[in-house]
Amino acid sequence: WMGPGPGGGAKPVIVFEAEIGDAVTQACFGQHLLREEYVLLAVCTRKGEVVVFRCYRSQQEMSALTADERDLMLNWNSSRRRATTSGVSIGSDDAEGGPGTFEEHCRYKGHRKGIACIAFNAMEDMMVTGSIDKTVRIWSVDTGATWKIIEVAYPVFGAAFLPLNPQVVVSANGNCVLHLVDVRAQQVSKRKVDLGIRSLQFDDTGCFMFVG
Repeated sequence: WMGPGPGGGAKPVIVFEAEIGDAVTQACFGQHLLREEYVLLAVCTRKGEVVVFRCYRSQQEMSALTADERDLMLNWNSSRRRATTSGVSIGSDDAEGGPGTFEEHCRYKGHRKGIACIAFNAMEDMMVTGSIDKTVRIWSVDTGATWKIIEVAYPVFGAAFLPLNPQVVVSANGNCVLHLVDVRAQQVSKRKVDLGIRSLQFDDTGCFMFVG
């Protein structure tokens, strides 16, 4: 959506219909990386599934790029397509989308109930989800594989990667405990807090976390 416009209200920039399969509970965009032809959009459902789409740049966005920026994008995506033909899987459908189009990247199944929170890491090769099924799952964005499952005592309402240490995930639920998960070391530690946390967000510096 973009707004407010001349008519005084927000209006959709692009509308697309996709077969999600159930009610949407959360949605999250990836970063707008200059080298990429698209932005990732993750959509979560009430049944516990995640669908990630590739949202390709519009024709207007493409025309606004400089020659150097276009060369960077073309070289990066050509290298990735060569890696794909060499046997490295990238998403579920490697066909190029046209400007302003959407296509499915990958589906992620594992949660047994609705997903309450989702976030990408800085490199966008990992994704974390928290669910009311009392689990936190860390996924490979490109393959859909689950890297880590953390079972907790209460539904999970907040989860994010630490900005200054993207190998660590912090998650929160209603029982006044923060879970810190080191993805590489496969270690989980806990921090007691005063109140139950239902949402969390880091500031732009990555040094401070706001909770509610």
